[in-house]
Amino acid sequence: MGSKQFFASYEYRIEPYSMAHEHFHDRYEIYYLLSGERYYFIENERYLVMPGDLILIDRYAVHKTSDASQGRHERILIEFNESFLGEWWKELEYLVGSVFHEKGKQLRLVKNEREYLASAMNRVVMESRKETVESGILVKALLVEILIFVHRLKGEELEPERPRHPQDRKVAEVLNFIGQHYRTPELTLERISEQFYISKYHLSRLFKEKTGYTLTEYVTLLRIRDAESLLRETNLKVIDIADCVGFQHVGHFWRMFKRHSGLSPREYRKRLLG
Repeated sequence: MGSKQFFASYEYRIEPYSMAHEHFHDRYEIYYLLSGERYYFIENERYLVMPGDLILIDRYAVHKTSDASQGRHERILIEFNESFLGEWWKELEYLVGSVFHEKGKQLRLVKNEREYLASAMNRVVMESRKETVESGILVKALLVEILIFVHRLKGEELEPERPRHPQDRKVAEVLNFIGQHYRTPELTLERISEQFYISKYHLSRLFKEKTGYTLTEYVTLLRIRDAESLLRETNLKVIDIADCVGFQHVGHFWRMFKRHSGLSPREYRKRLLG
């Protein structure tokens, strides 16, 4: 059962793996690591994820996973949006808000919590593979059960990794700078390397190593996310949105938007209008 409203999967990988593309979407995400170690980059912060850790990712949050040690790892993933829950949404909106806005992004579970969550999420994956009305209802019921479980969870809330070394602190400073200036058209690799007195080569390598993104990918991703928000929430023309978020050429904006969103800006807005 995979759609823009819902997605669930189990993966066991034995080879090194990092997400191939920069990433955000309009679904809430529940990620549970069964074995192995991963780095999870979420909204300018990097988390070291261990077995038994639960990751909660809000809609439109920029995120990406990468290897922390050996590539072998096992995880379960559920993504959903409010449309998937249909008529249940009004009653559950507070619950989703609690889980994804009040809980931390990373929770460490104790043994009995781990066993329950692994079992419940696995059932979601298994039922989602069946194309029946009954399985569809059961998937929603199981998802609600998981949300209630996480809402009540007393697991240890973990903080992102704090920069310990000068290189880590430098990347944190660069991320903060990009977050403040990504709408500036002149925000290029050259401009940032000059700002921080670091060579372009060294900055590129360091940024990729610590975040999983190239610097250009990350800036573009923030701009596209901003553009999607403006397309949803304003009546600005596409050409004005392109200029507003930092693209100097509307043609380049159009290509990058379609690459990331799968739709042209006009198609994206039209789909929202129904």
